[in-house]
Amino acid sequence: MKLFSALGSIKLTTAISGLVLGSIVVTIIAYSVSNYMGLHQQALHQAQLQQRTDLKTAATILEKRLASSVVTWAEDNSVGAFQTYSIPRFYDNGTIDSITRVTGNEAVVFAIDPATGQFLAKTSSFAGEGDKRAVEFAVDPQSPAHAALSQSLPYEGEVVLLGKTYWGEFFPVLKLDNTLLGAFWVGADIEAAQGAARASIPGMLVIGGVLLTVMGAIALIVARQMTRPVPRLAATMEAIAEGNFDTEVQYVDRRNEIGAMARAVEVFRENGLRVSQMTEAEAARIIAEQESRQQMMTDLQRSFGHVVDAAIAGDFSQRVEAEFPDDELNALARSVNGLVETVDRGVGETGVVLSALANTDLTHRMEGDYQGAFARLKSDVNAVADRLTDVVGELRETSGTLKTATGEILSGANDLSERTTKQAATIEETSAAMEQLASTVLQNAQRAQEASAAAGDVTNSAEVGGQVMAQATEA
Repeated sequence: MKLFSALGSIKLTTAISGLVLGSIVVTIIAYSVSNYMGLHQQALHQAQLQQRTDLKTAATILEKRLASSVVTWAEDNSVGAFQTYSIPRFYDNGTIDSITRVTGNEAVVFAIDPATGQFLAKTSSFAGEGDKRAVEFAVDPQSPAHAALSQSLPYEGEVVLLGKTYWGEFFPVLKLDNTLLGAFWVGADIEAAQGAARASIPGMLVIGGVLLTVMGAIALIVARQMTRPVPRLAATMEAIAEGNFDTEVQYVDRRNEIGAMARAVEVFRENGLRVSQMTEAEAARIIAEQESRQQMMTDLQRSFGHVVDAAIAGDFSQRVEAEFPDDELNALARSVNGLVETVDRGVGETGVVLSALANTDLTHRMEGDYQGAFARLKSDVNAVADRLTDVVGELRETSGTLKTATGEILSGANDLSERTTKQAATIEETSAAMEQLASTVLQNAQRAQEASAAAGDVTNSAEVGGQVMAQATEA
């Protein structure tokens, strides 16, 4: 009750301006939040797609670097399984650095500890003490990632490593007999994945501020234009009540509810003027009629007060239901009902359009037939909706262009990754061939030395045989 009493003391002009401005603020906030959430989800989706590509790159590099490793590819070209003989001791960071250079993200190779069942890092791209890399840190045993890896299942999502939250993907490493050996992980700082959405906040704040300023100014101007006659008529009625019948009643020529109220006040002024000019007998008769009319006015004020208080509280559904013996009062009641109904329809349609805009539905418009200030409000609201439709269309076109560019960049990165992998394999095959050729040359040299030694033995034997023959000849 105290709240309604306080609202009843607020000026009608202030109440209407506050309601319209509040609706605009709520609409802009709702639209901004909805837009931010959409950008946030889009950023996470792009991060997921990039992580899957990085996982395939890491699997390809590890297959080439780890002896007896085999990657099985699924039908959708994703990594189906990664098998190897064992996870070796990494004496340098060449393998993990190859992954980070191609993907641009962090990477870790884990091996399972048979004693504790924990996944311990054996090589990583994280900096440790001095010039060393961080190793021997474990995946949190209570995390969903640990639970999935323990069942030889991949895991994609948030994970805390070395006290920092990352978004990435784990993939289990199995023996050739499918015994779990460990896992490898590729991921990025989750703040980077959300950076695109956060970068849009200043722009949305600027747009929201501009919309709030423009629409707030429109709302204040329209509200003042709509309600300016009300306090003037109230002042005129006070002057007439004090006996100042020479007071001019304004707005009687208007063809709306304000004009009807002004004409009713003019009737009161003329009646008061006639009463002041009549004889005592006529005055007594008029006074009796005035008392009757005063009672009617009391009833009218009570009915009007209920409707006006409800309107100040934001409820425009109330109407003056009382019937009066005087046709002028009934006409005044109908005028007030028409005024409240017009405000109710105007504010209601405005709320429907603004609510649709808050839900990113830009198809709604104000369709009612209005005059004066409400006609301008209808034109301004529909113009704002049309402009937002154009802006959203431009944003969608820009988003599509960015999406196409991102797809082309991703395709180029995938092509570069495949070429790098093929070149690495070719270099390794050439290295193996050179090692085999060097071994063959060494064996041929050893055999030549052995042949030279044998030739020396034959020469010595021939010399001895010659000496024996010479001695035999002399004998």
